[in-house]
Amino acid sequence: MKILHVFKQENEFIAENYSAALSRFEKAVETYERSKWASLDYSSYALAKILDLDNSRELPMLIEALCNLTPSLLTPKYYFVENGEVEEMTELEVSESINKKYIINPLTGLEDFDFKKKVIRRFVLSEEVLESEL
Repeated sequence: MKILHVFKQENEFIAENYSAALSRFEKAVETYERSKWASLDYSSYALAKILDLDNSRELPMLIEALCNLTPSLLTPKYYFVENGEVEEMTELEVSESINKKYIINPLTGLEDFDFKKKVIRRFVLSEEVLESEL
């Protein structure tokens, strides 16, 4: 991935400390044809296996770095799941819902005290990655 080289240049600390993990991530992505990259979808568990990190502090830090440092490699996607129904949500909607005194279920419109348990965060390759590899 061309953009991974740029990411390593821009983020030396991450590149130095997680070089092997970044190489494993690159290999995992490149096992797929580029035409399929837009449909790749990772859970935190899958990323832990790919990156070979199970440290409770290192994994979230590296995932957040891949999402938030420039150029970003991953984009988080949020889904509210209940009784087999799925509603895609933005990060802002999830954050606002969690910070409200009363949490509203986006599927039913009713108050939902188990909201946090029903939100799933997945990761996809960022637009920057997809565009840089064309």
